[in-house]
Amino acid sequence: MKKQLGTFLLASALLLSACGGAGSKHETAAETAKETAAETAAETKKVKIVTTFYPMYEFTKEIAGDAADVEMLIPAGTEVHGYEPSAKNIADIQEADVFVYEDPNMETWVPSALDSMQKDPSDVIQASNGLVLLPGDADEHHEHGDDHDHDAEASGHEDDHDHDAEASGHEDDHDHDAEAGDHEHEEDHDHEGHHHEFDPHLWLSPYRATLLVSNIRDGLIAKYPEHKELFEQNATAYLEKLNTLDHSYRETLSAAKQKCFVTQHAAFAYLAQDYGLKQVSITGLSADVEPTLSRMEELSQYIHRYGIHYIYFEENAKASVAEALAKETGVELLVLNPLESLTEEQMKNGETYLSIMNSNLEALKKTTEEEGQEILPEGADSSASETTAGN
Repeated sequence: MKKQLGTFLLASALLLSACGGAGSKHETAAETAKETAAETAAETKKVKIVTTFYPMYEFTKEIAGDAADVEMLIPAGTEVHGYEPSAKNIADIQEADVFVYEDPNMETWVPSALDSMQKDPSDVIQASNGLVLLPGDADEHHEHGDDHDHDAEASGHEDDHDHDAEASGHEDDHDHDAEAGDHEHEEDHDHEGHHHEFDPHLWLSPYRATLLVSNIRDGLIAKYPEHKELFEQNATAYLEKLNTLDHSYRETLSAAKQKCFVTQHAAFAYLAQDYGLKQVSITGLSADVEPTLSRMEELSQYIHRYGIHYIYFEENAKASVAEALAKETGVELLVLNPLESLTEEQMKNGETYLSIMNSNLEALKKTTEEEGQEILPEGADSSASETTAGN
């Protein structure tokens, strides 16, 4: 009897031990699976990137691809020049893994915002970093016909070409540094007049857009080297599209019969410089407000003096403004989009930086395919006449 009882107790002990061991194994397997899942989730978690305005958004999204969720801080259709971030915007920047902006001369609020939140410099990408900017007023005074070495200016231009050999008008050698001085990111900015200490509109030259894209690519790789291959592949594919756009601009505008174009928004100095044109801006014109009678008379005289057929606005002008100018001066108003912001409708319709820039080229062709004399800015033409008469 005692022997049977002993055998029973031993069997029970062995059974309990086996059950305990199985439970322990199950717990260990569950913990391992949980840890593996957590590691996988961490590896597959997308990078959160906040960008400022549209070109920075598209450039970054094209490079980051599936590795990131890219957001645009400044909503579609919003005026970028006068934009001031809300408390929520600042919080979004603070919480983002990476913040991408173009230049302190464009997003003038960025330096103080970054100082206030003490964001790690490695989390911030300035797309214009290392590039030399023109003086803010250069768009009215800078003459076409200048030569510069793009490759020496910044690396990353996949299509290694020489603008001087392929585009007419780039005949005089100049040094960007001597012309514009060091790019020290001055912050003086007049929102209403869109004045900048230095001109930040680099993206409106397809060539310079390649430099911005290259800088964003390099910044993302420095922050996330594990995604280097993906970022490089995506950037290369997008740069090929930009280089094709650049080639279209060079090929089309090198044959320009009229190299001067007249614009309401003086944002196209880099485009003019890189493709052998001259931008002439007219002040006091709005797409929404009809000019006064005295201003209309001044414009009429100026337009007829130079045989101007087109004036470029940054948006579709109000019908009454277009009709009044057309009736009184015979000029046609066309859109030359500065691409600071796309409208919600444009984004819904699938418009992109590339499609808008192609539309800009088609609009410019209206002017460049017609013979015409050199057009001087308002005021400069009368000053030149007075000097000649005085001599």
